[in-house]
Amino acid sequence: MATRQLAQPSRRFAVRGTPFLMFHGVGAESDRYAVESDRFSSFLARIRQRGFTQVSVENFAASQTSSSPRVGITFDDGLLSVYEQAFPRLLAAGMSADFFLCTALVGTPGYLSWAQVVEMQRAGMSFHSHGHHHYYLSHLPRVLLLSELTQSRTILEDRLGRPAKCLAFPYGSYNRFSLAVAREAGFEIFCTSRPWPATEGVPLIHRIAVGQTTTLVEFDRILDGDPFIYSRHMARNVSLYPFKQLVLRFAPSLLGARANKEPA
Repeated sequence: MATRQLAQPSRRFAVRGTPFLMFHGVGAESDRYAVESDRFSSFLARIRQRGFTQVSVENFAASQTSSSPRVGITFDDGLLSVYEQAFPRLLAAGMSADFFLCTALVGTPGYLSWAQVVEMQRAGMSFHSHGHHHYYLSHLPRVLLLSELTQSRTILEDRLGRPAKCLAFPYGSYNRFSLAVAREAGFEIFCTSRPWPATEGVPLIHRIAVGQTTTLVEFDRILDGDPFIYSRHMARNVSLYPFKQLVLRFAPSLLGARANKEPA
């Protein structure tokens, strides 16, 4: 590939902040969020070629502004494909990532097992909470919300032997109430699905989705902080927000969401 193609474009008009990438599955999954395996490898190669340093969620939230370009790599849900496809590619690229688990789903068909999670952690990957049952949290009763989050954090700490400080809100949905209860449950760092670069040293980390339709050209523009790309993603989120809130509250199964009720 020509040097001219790899050179980082001018960031004069770039959106300020650090891009945190939000992945889900990797491989030939039907999920629209899944990234084809070879394309995922291309994304990792591009990060290295462009001179970006990969940074973890915890280190980023505790750090100050860096003069060198950084990027965060995160995965939601804990799908089995991240062990089979993403994990070996991350190791081959000399990179790590943050994985957000629904603790009730670990060990069920299509999801990571605890043995795989431990193996990945020993290899340098980090694991955090994505809730216990992957419930839509914003409208849960306080008692159930606190139980849902506390249970998830306790299981992670017992299984992995380290503090569980980070939470990614399922479906990217949170409000002041759910944020306050999450802090009460012991979480300190929070990841959202708001498609905007994240700010160093701030415990609320925004992330931009990278999925099935993300091309290498668009990926480059995400790394660049291209204001058009981020504004386009933001406009889509805003336009869909009212519909999504109605569906999640009254017919969550239409979006694959789990019901907000006491688990059996």
